[in-house]
Amino acid sequence: METIKSWYHRIDVQVDRLIRQYKRKKFLLKAKVFLLFVLPVLILLIGVKAAKTWMRIKVRGIATASPSPKLLPVHQETVPNQYVTPEPVGKPVAEDARTK
Repeated sequence: METIKSWYHRIDVQVDRLIRQYKRKKFLLKAKVFLLFVLPVLILLIGVKAAKTWMRIKVRGIATASPSPKLLPVHQETVPNQYVTPEPVGKPVAEDARTK
């Protein structure tokens, strides 16, 4: 046996359906705005930053690729070890000056 629905229940079901449709349309609109406006701007900004970085790397590579003078081999001579003996600082203190 089917129950008879009141006029309030029918209106409530219809309003709930309309609210769900409104929320779905709102979500789809937000998604479209994000995909059409926000995402392309982000991609463009990241692309510009990557291009600038790439150009810096290329310019540095060109600047450091300039011909450098030939490096001459280094000849080292052995130096004999030198020892330093410490020297006393100041005058030596007399024995009777300590006892006073």
